[in-house]
This record gives sequence, structure tokens and C-alpha cells, in this order.
Amino acid sequence: MAVQYHVSHSASTAGAASFAGGPFWCAEDNVEIALHACMVEPQNINTPALNFFTQQAANVLSIDSLANLKSAKVFIYSGTKDTVVIPGVAPKLAEYYKKYVPAASIKEVLNVSSEHAMPTNNGFGNPCGFKGTPYINQCGYDGAFEALSHLLDGPLTRGVPSDAKQQNLKPFDQTGFVVTGLPKAVGLGTKGYVYIPDACNQSTPSHCRLHVVFHGCEQGEYLLDDTYAWNAGYNAHAEVNGIVVLYPQAYSIPELNPKGCWDWWGFTGPDYACSLGIQVATVHKMVMALQRPPKSSLNKENTTS
Repeated sequence: MAVQYHVSHSASTAGAASFAGGPFWCAEDNVEIALHACMVEPQNINTPALNFFTQQAANVLSIDSLANLKSAKVFIYSGTKDTVVIPGVAPKLAEYYKKYVPAASIKEVLNVSSEHAMPTNNGFGNPCGFKGTPYINQCGYDGAFEALSHLLDGPLTRGVPSDAKQQNLKPFDQTGFVVTGLPKAVGLGTKGYVYIPDACNQSTPSHCRLHVVFHGCEQGEYLLDDTYAWNAGYNAHAEVNGIVVLYPQAYSIPELNPKGCWDWWGFTGPDYACSLGIQVATVHKMVMALQRPPKSSLNKENTTS
């Protein structure tokens, strides 16, 4: 989802971090392609065809101009032991982005021995090679910090877990942001979270940056409450660097989306990957709301993971 949001809104999004993700439009609105090529048969990902579709989407203005991506930063992570989205998918994402983004601006991390999980170094999570809930693994590798450092063109101050403040992780009602229908009908939860550091929550707004974090499948609030938002590793670094972190939440739909994933294969409609997609458009409304004073004065160098 991070890649979809980035490509759709590249005019206002400075970069994207992908943890075990594939290229934009990888599934081509087809769940069978999603389950096979985009997860376990990366040799069948046709990157030139995806680049062609991306250009077509730009031509009809359903995504922002691809020229914006020339200045983007991209962070790509894949664990060597990932059995859900196998390691061969990540190079396909890099190949896709290199059509638009200078190679020097793309960082690939493909050497951490992790299963399918968010890699952390904050004392929380399963062993690095474990596959299972909450899909946060203690790997001695701080995925959140490394992604933020690359995307925001560091140097950032490295936070420690005690820097994060529970009172700064705030729940909010996602219902009013949904562009059409009821949240759960389009795979969205009713509750989201936003982490607002002290420096970004003053009566006189500070100039803060914004990072949007899309959780993975089976990591939504409806299953784990705030476990992912609190433990994925972002908040401590956000607190000491003045970064607002938005955690929108997806929701399970029986048969269509039983694991509560973000829509990256088309269960919400054929426009799912672009700015017209219900989920992409809904999250964009949240981003726009956060950019309005007095809560915080956020620059347009937004990033996503």
C-alpha cells in the first residue's frame, strides 16, 4: 500500500519504504496474480508491463506526474527467510522504481535473516526467524529508523524506546474520512491512530514532517488494538525528530479480504491502486487534515511505509 500511495500522490509524498512489498499494480486487479506472481513466483512479474500501465495512469491523471519521482527516495526491505512474500519480489520492486527514481536514491536491504515481519531492535517482538502474530520480530535491525533515515535524508537522532510517550499515540475516528460507503464495507477500520510528538502538538505549531505507516495483513487494530502502532518502532524516533506518524487501519472482509490487508489486488474496485481508489483517497484525506493548523504545521515532504 505504501508504494500505491507514493506513486498516486508523488507530488506531495517524498518517498516510500516497502517491507516485503511488490511493484505498483503488481496484482493487475487479479487475486490469482496477487497470490502467485506477487508473492511466491516473482519471475512472473512483468515489470515493463507495470511501468506501461503506470504511464497510462499518469496520462489520464489518475496518479500524479511521474516526473515527481525523479527526486524521490525509496527504501526496500525483504527478509532472507520470508516465506510469505519471498525475497525475489523485492528486486522486482527495485526494477520498477528504477524506471523513474535514480538508482542512488533507492536503498535495498536484503540481508537480514527475518521471516515475514516488521524487523525491530526495541525489545519487542518474536524471534527474527519466526512467522506469526503480531508479525513484529526482534532482529537487531531497526527497520523503522533505517527507513526514516533514508527517506528523510537524515541524519536523524536515534530514539530509544523510552522516548516514545503513550499519551502522544492518539486514536481517531476514521469514519468521516471514508470517501464512499461505510468503513468496514471497503476494508477500513473505524479507529485509526496518529502519533504526535510534543514538539508538534504545541499551541504554536512547529514545522514537523509526516510519515504514514500502513500496517501489514493481520496487524490491524481490529485484531491487535494498538500493538502495531505502539511497537513497530517508529514512535521513539518520531518523538525526538519531530515527525508525526499516521497509522491508518484496514479491516477484514470475509471471503474478499479475510486477513485484513490493505487493498493491493482489487477487492474495493479496479481503481484500487491509484488516487481514485477508495482506500488511497481516504488516507489522503487524513494526510490533508493533518496538514491543517492548529494541530501541526507539516511540510509537504511526506513519506510512507
